[in-house]
Amino acid sequence: MKKIVTPLFFIVCIIILLVLPYFVFADPFDTTLEGSNPTLKKLKNIGEAGGYQADVSETTFAETLGKIVNAALTMLGIIFVILIILAGFNWMTAAGDEAKVTKAKETIRHAIIGFIIVASAYAIYNYVFVAMLFA
Repeated sequence: MKKIVTPLFFIVCIIILLVLPYFVFADPFDTTLEGSNPTLKKLKNIGEAGGYQADVSETTFAETLGKIVNAALTMLGIIFVILIILAGFNWMTAAGDEAKVTKAKETIRHAIIGFIIVASAYAIYNYVFVAMLFA
């Protein structure tokens, strides 16, 4: 059991480290300081003259949902790449054991099928998302 938990924990930690920065959003500058900062007031006036509204939030629900879906699909892609690397390593270290080679081939085959499914899901999602935005 310990042989399974340690690599699994390591893989989960790597995935978290790779995906976590995706959810860091920059905080927009504070517009409540415009009385004390004339530059912010000028920027607000220029933006309003250009047709932009100051009270509109930067991101919409659809954009936030899109970022979450992209992060999930990215994480799945990383998992499949790790699976292919581990299966290749197992195949190379099989030392002629046919059972290990067969298991490694099956793992690679399943990872490729999973990657095709994830890539198809991303293509469908992207098509529908673009169709909703420009419809």
